[in-house]
Amino acid sequence: MTWNTSCVAALPPIPGDIFVVTTIQGKRVAVQPIADYEKALATAHAFAGQTRHPIKVLCMSLRELLAFMGISIADFVAGMSPAVELELRRVAIEGCFTVLRECNDPSVREAAMTVLSKMGFIKRG
Repeated sequence: MTWNTSCVAALPPIPGDIFVVTTIQGKRVAVQPIADYEKALATAHAFAGQTRHPIKVLCMSLRELLAFMGISIADFVAGMSPAVELELRRVAIEGCFTVLRECNDPSVREAAMTVLSKMGFIKRG
């Protein structure tokens, strides 16, 4: 059965967004990396005809995602194993260097440098 009363609500990502969350009736149905925004939007539109309820495609920072899920930063970090912490550090460093190599936006490149500096990976003078 196809419903024609549903819609998809979405806003494009803004700086700081690293996740895309898809919801139906306020319930989380998918969490994807922000690189998959277009895919999430296409999936939402493809599914829209199959439900009566609005589908929302929300871009979020880590803090926003944790708040949406009812998890504090302290609880998130406290439950992290050393191996996961090291892997997240590696991913963050790799992501920052990708930004430095591939991004033309000076403010984004500066943010990547700031992150690398705060992590102690590079020294800024």
